[in-house]
Amino acid sequence: MSILRQKIDDELDLLDTKAMALLYEQLRQLNRASSNRKQAGQSVPGIEEVLQHTAMFTGNWSQDIVREREEH
Repeated sequence: MSILRQKIDDELDLLDTKAMALLYEQLRQLNRASSNRKQAGQSVPGIEEVLQHTAMFTGNWSQDIVREREEH
Protein backbone atom coordinates (compact mmCIF):
# COMPACT_ATOMS: atom_id res chain seq x y z
CA MET A 1 0.00 0.00 0.00
CA SER A 2 1.31 3.44 -0.86
CA ILE A 3 2.19 5.91 1.88
CA LEU A 4 -0.67 8.21 0.87
CA ARG A 5 -3.20 5.38 0.99
CA GLN A 6 -1.89 4.35 4.39
CA LYS A 7 -2.24 7.91 5.72
CA ILE A 8 -5.79 8.11 4.38
CA ASP A 9 -6.62 4.74 5.88
CA ASP A 10 -5.24 5.83 9.26
CA GLU A 11 -7.37 8.99 9.21
CA LEU A 12 -10.48 7.04 8.19
CA ASP A 13 -10.07 4.87 11.26
CA LEU A 14 -10.44 8.00 13.40
CA LEU A 15 -13.71 9.22 11.84
CA ASP A 16 -17.13 8.69 13.39
CA THR A 17 -20.05 7.36 11.33
CA LYS A 18 -21.49 10.81 10.57
CA ALA A 19 -18.16 12.11 9.28
CA MET A 20 -17.67 8.95 7.21
CA ALA A 21 -21.08 9.40 5.59
CA LEU A 22 -20.22 13.00 4.69
CA LEU A 23 -16.85 11.97 3.29
CA TYR A 24 -18.48 9.19 1.28
CA GLU A 25 -20.89 11.64 -0.36
CA GLN A 26 -18.04 14.02 -1.16
CA LEU A 27 -16.03 11.21 -2.75
CA ARG A 28 -19.02 10.19 -4.86
CA GLN A 29 -19.45 13.76 -6.10
CA LEU A 30 -15.75 14.07 -6.83
CA ASN A 31 -15.76 10.82 -8.81
CA ARG A 32 -18.91 11.86 -10.68
CA ALA A 33 -17.40 15.24 -11.61
CA SER A 34 -14.17 13.58 -12.72
CA SER A 35 -16.08 11.06 -14.80
CA ASN A 36 -18.19 13.81 -16.42
CA ARG A 37 -15.06 15.78 -17.30
CA LYS A 38 -13.48 12.73 -18.91
CA GLN A 39 -16.63 11.98 -20.90
CA ALA A 40 -16.81 15.57 -22.12
CA GLY A 41 -13.16 15.45 -23.11
CA GLN A 42 -12.25 18.14 -20.63
CA SER A 43 -9.19 18.10 -18.48
CA VAL A 44 -7.74 20.26 -15.78
CA PRO A 45 -5.41 22.79 -17.41
CA GLY A 46 -1.73 22.52 -16.64
CA ILE A 47 0.24 25.32 -15.03
CA GLU A 48 1.69 26.31 -18.40
CA GLU A 49 -1.77 26.82 -19.87
CA VAL A 50 -2.93 28.82 -16.84
CA LEU A 51 0.15 31.04 -17.00
CA GLN A 52 -0.34 31.58 -20.72
CA HIS A 53 -3.97 32.64 -20.25
CA THR A 54 -3.20 34.94 -17.34
CA ALA A 55 -0.30 36.53 -19.21
CA MET A 56 -2.66 37.46 -22.06
CA PHE A 57 -5.13 39.14 -19.67
CA THR A 58 -4.38 42.85 -19.39
CA GLY A 59 -7.12 43.78 -16.90
CA ASN A 60 -7.07 43.63 -13.13
CA TRP A 61 -9.20 40.61 -12.32
CA SER A 62 -9.15 41.13 -8.55
CA GLN A 63 -10.44 44.70 -8.93
CA ASP A 64 -13.10 43.45 -11.36
CA ILE A 65 -14.31 40.91 -8.80
CA VAL A 66 -14.42 43.52 -6.02
CA ARG A 67 -16.31 45.96 -8.26
CA GLU A 68 -18.80 43.24 -9.30
CA ARG A 69 -19.46 42.30 -5.68
CA GLU A 70 -19.95 45.93 -4.70
CA GLU A 71 -22.57 46.31 -7.46
CA HIS A 72 -24.58 43.41 -6.12
